[in-house]
Amino acid sequence: MLAIGQSLAATQEEQRQAYYRAMVRTRGTVNKLVTQYLKPVLSPRKLSLLRKRIKSYLKRPKGYELGEIKFWFGLNDMPISKVKGRVKRQGSRKRPQGAIFTPSSRHLSTVNEPTGFIASIGGGRSIFRRKGTARFPLIESTIEISEAMNEAIEDQIFDQIPAIFMHHYEVDLKGRIASRG
Repeated sequence: MLAIGQSLAATQEEQRQAYYRAMVRTRGTVNKLVTQYLKPVLSPRKLSLLRKRIKSYLKRPKGYELGEIKFWFGLNDMPISKVKGRVKRQGSRKRPQGAIFTPSSRHLSTVNEPTGFIASIGGGRSIFRRKGTARFPLIESTIEISEAMNEAIEDQIFDQIPAIFMHHYEVDLKGRIASRG
């Protein structure tokens, strides 16, 4: 980075400002790429459910310290009603033998709930099971997404982050130098 700044004859203040601006732009670009790559992998019913699982934190540079970006991805299991797929009852209504959820994404595995049943509670059909022997409470079945999400993020995005950052840094620095005079 210093070599780029020196080759363009940029001041230290311009380099610091370009660095911070490149971090902000990199954060936005990575958030967009992660959403773009994970949408077909997880096939959520709403994209907002996926965006809630992606958080980024930006630490501002202070003095001679450089700032940093931290990314957090929610890898915990998702409720079945939040993922696109097919819910199917096993057995008959009189003699239920559980339920199966087949996700529309090929990256996710099928969920088989031997004691589950299909119901529409709180919007959307899903598989529920009882907690204990009483009628209530009901627990919605979940689907594991951590493995599919990890593979997509590591394979597609982490390798691109340095190149994305350097591109934003160089473009911003050239713009600052060009607007100087």
